[in-house]
Amino acid sequence: MDNKDLAWLASFRARVSRPRLFNITHRQTETIYGWLFISPVLIGLLVFSLGPIIYSLILSAQKTIGVNMGTFAGLANYQELLKDELFWQALKVTFKYALGVVPISVALQLLVAAALNQGFKGISVFRLLYYLPAITPVVAMILVWIYIYDPANGLANQLLRLLGLPKQDWLLSIRWALPSFMIVAIWGSIGPGMVLFLAGLQGISREYYEAAEMDGAGAVAKFRYITFPLISPITFLMLILGLIGALQTFDSVYVATKGDGSPFYTTLVMGLYIYKQAFQSLRFGFASAIAWVMAVIIFTLTYVQIRLQSRWVHYGG
Repeated sequence: MDNKDLAWLASFRARVSRPRLFNITHRQTETIYGWLFISPVLIGLLVFSLGPIIYSLILSAQKTIGVNMGTFAGLANYQELLKDELFWQALKVTFKYALGVVPISVALQLLVAAALNQGFKGISVFRLLYYLPAITPVVAMILVWIYIYDPANGLANQLLRLLGLPKQDWLLSIRWALPSFMIVAIWGSIGPGMVLFLAGLQGISREYYEAAEMDGAGAVAKFRYITFPLISPITFLMLILGLIGALQTFDSVYVATKGDGSPFYTTLVMGLYIYKQAFQSLRFGFASAIAWVMAVIIFTLTYVQIRLQSRWVHYGG
């Protein structure tokens, strides 16, 4: 090594041993860069999610007209909604809707996924057809269903006529309005759930089924003792997501009923009631209180479902 190489090496060692700015280590530098890279998402969450959540909590304790701060009212809005008959009507309708939609949706999702898990010809086409409702805009979808439910010329009544059954008023009927929306929700939910169930079914090794067949197990026994226990985490996930979505439903009912929950408030779900109080009556404080009550209900039910799942896994079903 000549003198030129020795001089370069000495200069390099001097630069390396020089104190770093603010004495930041390499690991700390990586951490800073990591926070910088995710900062746009964090800022978006703070500004567009956490900020409105905190503001709505403050509004729920205010007597307001419009979005501006009003006078402090404490728990007055919560006390008022407990005496509000429309609040209890909306709560009842929302739970009836959720109880009618979620179990049937999850069952059909699993059934369709099991059928599409078979290796028959053209299976990809059927998977696409079942998933199409999930990517269809809600407004376009509900407009098609409004035409299907038309009492005079709708396809639903034409089908009933072919079966020799009396026609129904569907969305105009006190009896059938809410079940009509349940049918729409169930039809639209099959695609996303089917994809998750299908992924879970395809992840089950064939060796389990072959061993069960050697022991003489039939189709029902294989589903009960192999398939369902192994896909139970997905089942609980779909139940949780389905319940959260059903309790927050709004858009389809709003489009079909023009925002009034007709007929006679039989389709007044909680999301629509919050909208009416906030954007029609301009009672943002009262609407915020209703939204927070619903948030507590959704959180509680989700927690209960998670605890049930934990006990199911712990005790092996």
